[in-house]
Amino acid sequence: MESTAITRLPALKKRLRDTKPDQAKKRGPYDSDLMLERRRKAIDAAKKLIAERGAYGFTIRELTDLADVSLTFIYSAYGDKEGLVAAAIQDFYLALPVAQRRSPTTLTGLLGDIDEATAVILANAAYSRALADLYFSRTADPRPYAIVRQMAVDTFLPWLEMIAKNGATVPGLTLDTMCSILANDRWTGIFDWARSRIPDERLAAATKISFLVTASGLTFGPVRDRLDKTLWKLLHTSGPGGALAHQTKRK
Repeated sequence: MESTAITRLPALKKRLRDTKPDQAKKRGPYDSDLMLERRRKAIDAAKKLIAERGAYGFTIRELTDLADVSLTFIYSAYGDKEGLVAAAIQDFYLALPVAQRRSPTTLTGLLGDIDEATAVILANAAYSRALADLYFSRTADPRPYAIVRQMAVDTFLPWLEMIAKNGATVPGLTLDTMCSILANDRWTGIFDWARSRIPDERLAAATKISFLVTASGLTFGPVRDRLDKTLWKLLHTSGPGGALAHQTKRK
């Protein structure tokens, strides 16, 4: 499942900028006003159940009962339950302010995005835990997995593309490989937070520290120097050991 994001999944933010969410380019049999209303009911029901029980904690029958739509509609509109789960996760992501603007190409802007993403995670704690579980599930369907992966990739991809173009990344590492490393790192932190290994108030600092450490290993030259200096500053402003010390104390 490692090569799903960049080559197969269109950039979600670009799709949002180019297309208004409720405007269909071409109306088909499942794009009438009635069907669009049923789609919204199905999506909302899926998001509710994902937050309450996780992506695999409910049946498609329970979903259709909650949304008051038929099984036939779900299969015709989304293919299956996993297709609907992927659509629900994408709908949740695209509604966030962080998804409605271009990702930064500077390290300062990227770290600022981490603060905003952390606020979203904490404000949607149950949903965030469910997505972290899905990301590391051995049986995750490729479609929702790809959306969850892309949520992390979209944050740092423009910055990563820029430094790769400037020759500041380790030779031999492809963009997709680096995206996988950084996405895994991001969701590992969220997964640890979901298991109470990182307290709420340390999540942003822990995420920044982990990103800086990981990204430093992918780069060299002035870019790596900047990452290391930023890491040093963050560790010292976060107290002895920074956020990582708080993780150790809680184990």
